[in-house]
Amino acid sequence: MDNQQLGEWLKKRAKASGNYVSVEIDNVYNTLEALATFFYMKKHEWIAICFLDENFICKSIWFNKGMDHTQVHLGISVQEAVSHAKEIRCSFIITAHNHPISSFDRPQYNTRRENIAASYALKEAQFAFSETDETTATFWGTYLNSRKIGYAEVVLVAGDKLIQGDEEIINNFSINKAKYSKNKIINSNNGDSNYMLFFLIVIFTVLLSKFPYQVGALIPYMLLVLLIGAVIWSFK
Repeated sequence: MDNQQLGEWLKKRAKASGNYVSVEIDNVYNTLEALATFFYMKKHEWIAICFLDENFICKSIWFNKGMDHTQVHLGISVQEAVSHAKEIRCSFIITAHNHPISSFDRPQYNTRRENIAASYALKEAQFAFSETDETTATFWGTYLNSRKIGYAEVVLVAGDKLIQGDEEIINNFSINKAKYSKNKIINSNNGDSNYMLFFLIVIFTVLLSKFPYQVGALIPYMLLVLLIGAVIWSFK
């Protein structure tokens, strides 16, 4: 499953009252990408407590739903989190939650453009750790670090992620984000080149059928252009 499919899969297994879901997600970035899909379109705040082993593979996630779109309480204590981490041999814990963007929290304007601008402004305002978030993170971080467990806190707003805490967790997120972003660009470029090649073949076929003698004379030049293009592409 890709991250989007995994996020949809998590939606079907997470219980509002709280439960653990066993997973196998290979790094911090992919874990948070899956959670971005999980949190998408949620009207309430949810908490996701992620347990990762020494290689940053996420093994288990605790989920529970908040009372409304403004608050969510961690459904397990930090002591229970430590116990669960030791039970499944995990070295890192990430607490992640969403800040839903509700139309009830922004002014209602007469034009769509104004409402969109207001939604973006609300997103910017929500993209931060609240005072309660900071207090909870400090308590959890202090306790978990004393038990030799790395800790990070994440807030997600409309797919964007804000992360703070353990440097090893943040580094793993950043390294894999750069790697997967590069792969997306390469795949996109490969797709563009395939479309271009197909387009050239179609044009060449049409011209050849209509002007067989003239186009035939241009074949060496067209092959040369394609060869130069392939060489240039190899250096990208």
